[in-house]
Amino acid sequence: MHLIKDNSKIFYGQQGKGKYTFILLHGTGGGHWQFETVIPLLSKYGKVIYLDLRGHGNSDERSEEYKIETYAQDVAWLCEQIAVKNPIFVGLSMGGNIAVEIAASFPHLSQGIALLDSALLYPPEMLTKMSSYKKGLESPEYKSIITEIIHNSCLPTDSFSSMFLERALQTSQQVWYSSLANMLEWDKAAATKIQLIKIPVLYVAAAHLIVDLHRFNQLCPQLIIGRTVGSGHINTLGAPIQISDMLKQFAEKYLHNTTTTNC
Repeated sequence: MHLIKDNSKIFYGQQGKGKYTFILLHGTGGGHWQFETVIPLLSKYGKVIYLDLRGHGNSDERSEEYKIETYAQDVAWLCEQIAVKNPIFVGLSMGGNIAVEIAASFPHLSQGIALLDSALLYPPEMLTKMSSYKKGLESPEYKSIITEIIHNSCLPTDSFSSMFLERALQTSQQVWYSSLANMLEWDKAAATKIQLIKIPVLYVAAAHLIVDLHRFNQLCPQLIIGRTVGSGHINTLGAPIQISDMLKQFAEKYLHNTTTTNC
């Protein structure tokens, strides 16, 4: 299905029904396919809404910059159009940054957010790596940089890595570069945004930490931390059962009484 926003198509779909509504937000260069093994598991438990962010997958590419704030505005608009209330935003990689932005900028929209191996509050090593990626994605050799990003994101045991690379290369240079460059810019204010969040937050790390979890927990004391076993960065494809089970537990144990939760 598609909705039209500012003369551009935004693709979304939905599956399942239940007590909770999960809205799935994919990462840079990805699409809703990054959740394809999680969707059927999660849809047995609640309604699952998935989409392709602007410039990705089946949604239209646009000429302007691809900012975290703009992605968040698109998602909030989509929720209004399809009359979704009190969803749980589940963001993979960049999708987690978008979930944070939604929780900070639209505080009454969601009852909880889950960040799946999202890079934010960058440790020094991660900041250096992201800055290097930004520079490379601006060059004519950007495809080799995308290949490097995918290689570094996957473990040798991730059987989906070839498919991941093939699909990632279908996203344009402009979308890759602009999204990553604006992630770096957005992160400068991430701490302030996190402090605004009053709802429960789940962070699920993968094999290699790409976030300063200690600082995150200081900024947001209600943070719940999990970690997938035997999974690289795209833990939705590498460990879908673990992700689905953690999201179920998060919803059942932490979201039944959000009015008493403070940050």
